[in-house]
Amino acid sequence: MNKFFINESIKINCHILNLKSRLDYNDLIKEFILKLELPTKLLVFFGSIFFILFYFIFLFFLPKDIQFKILHNIPLINKILHFYRKIILITYYEEK
Repeated sequence: MNKFFINESIKINCHILNLKSRLDYNDLIKEFILKLELPTKLLVFFGSIFFILFYFIFLFFLPKDIQFKILHNIPLINKILHFYRKIILITYYEEK
C-alpha cells in the first residue's frame, strides 16, 4: 500500500482542522491504518486517492469553510474525511 496517499490525506486533514502535521503522530496514524483488515485498508486507500485527487482538482483554491461543506456532501469522501479526522484528533489529544 502506498504511504504517499496516506501522508497527503493526513496533511490535508490537518490543514482543514487547523492542526500542525507532525511526523511523530503521522507515523502512528500510518501504522494504525496499515494494521487494519484488508477490506477496510483498501477502502481507506482508495478513498484517500479519491479524496486527494478531488481536493487538488476542485477544492484547493476555495476557503476552508466551503471546502468543508463540499467534502461533507460527498459520501465516500465524507467517510474518509471523518475517518482521518477522528484518528488525527485522537492522536493529537492523546499526546496532551
